[in-house]
Amino acid sequence: MTRNALLTTVAALALLGLPARDLAAQTGGGSPTVIYEWNKLLQDTIPGGGGAGAPRFYALTHIAMFDAINAVAREFTPYRVQFTQPVNGSAPAAAAQAAHDVIVALNPAATAAYDALLQQQLGSGAPGFERHGAAIGARVAAQILAWRQNDGWIVSPFPPYSEPPLPGRWQPTPPTFAAATFTHAQRAAPLAMISSTQPTSTRFSSLESRTARHARPTRRPLRGSGPASRRQATGRQLTTLRSGKTSRAMCHRNAG
Repeated sequence: MTRNALLTTVAALALLGLPARDLAAQTGGGSPTVIYEWNKLLQDTIPGGGGAGAPRFYALTHIAMFDAINAVAREFTPYRVQFTQPVNGSAPAAAAQAAHDVIVALNPAATAAYDALLQQQLGSGAPGFERHGAAIGARVAAQILAWRQNDGWIVSPFPPYSEPPLPGRWQPTPPTFAAATFTHAQRAAPLAMISSTQPTSTRFSSLESRTARHARPTRRPLRGSGPASRRQATGRQLTTLRSGKTSRAMCHRNAG
């Protein structure tokens, strides 16, 4: 099992998300299991299912694990924490310590469960190598937590949100006409993107222009021997070819 596999596991689970020497040789059997175990424990202990803060719990935990592993592996561009000098240590120990410290800060009520998992994961490898890895993880976690200290994700209650009663604008719906939720997200700092508007298209067509375009009458060609008919016939033949129901006569005809 390689560190590359460990990093890939973090990236897949993160996002949100988120290596060339053998981990077993380094850590006595280390594997991406460390990532799965922290993700599972977070799922089991996140307060109230996480609510509006759930994305933040998972993103910060996995970003910290990714940057901690990558500090040792130095294979990819980090999300946040950049070490100026190469560091050595156990990548799984770095990931475990980083996850532990971040989750304890986010959910101190379950500290005992997090301490138990960290103790279980550390201690199977070379003591010095694991200590170095854990120190790397602790350093990464501290920087991730400082980075997100005032990121706008922790709010109560949600900021009020309303739209004018115009077509295409969000409105409360029956039967409860509940107020909008997650309204803080538009002002919260993104977790991995550069800005909250990064995925937004720069060109929007108005509702009126879209309506007019779809309402415009369409002239459909009559069936016959024109280009449209030839395209339909070709499409039917391709469908037949792909389905494996091709006759020898059709093959000869198409070849001719």
